[in-house]
Amino acid sequence: MAELEACLVDVYNTLLDCDFVAHRTEMPTLAGLTPEAWSAGYSRVGAALGIGQLTKAEGFERILRAGGAEARPDLVNWTVSCS
Repeated sequence: MAELEACLVDVYNTLLDCDFVAHRTEMPTLAGLTPEAWSAGYSRVGAALGIGQLTKAEGFERILRAGGAEARPDLVNWTVSCS
């Protein structure tokens, strides 16, 4: 029998169920964005975040800037730590 070298696991909604309601409500408020602006920004970068083309920090910086908010390092770091 061959020895496994790697294992790919689909986490979200398979092994782990996450409630992202707070992300969609609290994060935009703390960033000074509307929930709609946050959602629009996330929809633009979500796929790249999901496959590792962007780090969470890079993605959140883009979301904040696209919504017209200042991408302050403390705010970006906070959003990353909450995700």
